[in-house]
Amino acid sequence: MRRMGEGGKGAVTKVTEPTAVGLALRFDWDDLKIFAATVEAGSFSAAARMLGITHSSVSKRVEELEARLGAKLLYRNPGGVTLTEAGVLVRDHALTMQRSADAVARLVQGRDSKQEGRVTVAAPDGVSAFWVAPQLAEFLRVNPNVRIGLDCGFWAMDPLTDPPDLAIVVDRDERKLDFVFTPLAVLHYCIFVSPEYLNTYGMPQSLADVANHRILHHTALSHQKQNWDERASALQALSNPSLETNSSASMILALKDGAGIGAAPSGALTIAPDLVMLGPPMSKIQLWLCHHRDALKVARVKLVADWLKDIFDPRQFPWFRDEFVHPDEFREQARTRRRTDAST
Repeated sequence: MRRMGEGGKGAVTKVTEPTAVGLALRFDWDDLKIFAATVEAGSFSAAARMLGITHSSVSKRVEELEARLGAKLLYRNPGGVTLTEAGVLVRDHALTMQRSADAVARLVQGRDSKQEGRVTVAAPDGVSAFWVAPQLAEFLRVNPNVRIGLDCGFWAMDPLTDPPDLAIVVDRDERKLDFVFTPLAVLHYCIFVSPEYLNTYGMPQSLADVANHRILHHTALSHQKQNWDERASALQALSNPSLETNSSASMILALKDGAGIGAAPSGALTIAPDLVMLGPPMSKIQLWLCHHRDALKVARVKLVADWLKDIFDPRQFPWFRDEFVHPDEFREQARTRRRTDAST
């Protein structure tokens, strides 16, 4: 391919054209900005002052751009720089890109300061189905311009169209230095059984006797192992589960309808207030609200984050407190809440 060469105007030389793949992999858009600034300023020194970087940095980035494109873009003269024919073409495209960038900025300017648009929340399916989703009606009534994506982690082949802005998680990954993990709630896991099951199979007389009953096991109960007491390990070792599931919603509904005996958060009584608790809690699991450190700069994301903190507020909902509150102290509150939800 023939391009303008290095010998002056009109001279030609054969250069190697980079492949499209190689160019895509190596191209740096900042080089175009530095090139455009050099053309506008008229010299490397003036461009360096304009950009707040060193003369050598400007010169090096322009040289790297020329090497990547396989063409000389600027003539270096004692008084400054002038454009080659290839440089004129690149400058015109750089200016077009800059105008497009300015148009994008104008288009979205202020949108992040408005409480409108889509916010995606990722959460375990039980938390999503039994706690977050039932609160959505009131939130959307008050905030009609906010759209919620609720990602429960299922249907890997059909994910939501955008990554989560906020996530409710049970594991805090300290390697993610750009993310913030804020304590949201505590789940106290207890052994529960329905009255229907007890009427059919009787009350277990001991922990060992529980292992002789139909056990429902959730595979995710391996999280935060340090918070589970020895009874949980013993029960798991002794039992041969009748149901093993990775769905919290399936676990709660199976418990509620008398399929067997299993561990669930004390807050399960908000869905099934008639469940019977067998013995003291076996563990407490910390839920975290996770987001990128810059996420809350977007007004709609902060709005949803604040709402999530409200609906998990342990002062209002005692089953989310750090200290265990016996279900007898909030069972009636759970029944009242369920009646209220059913009537709205």
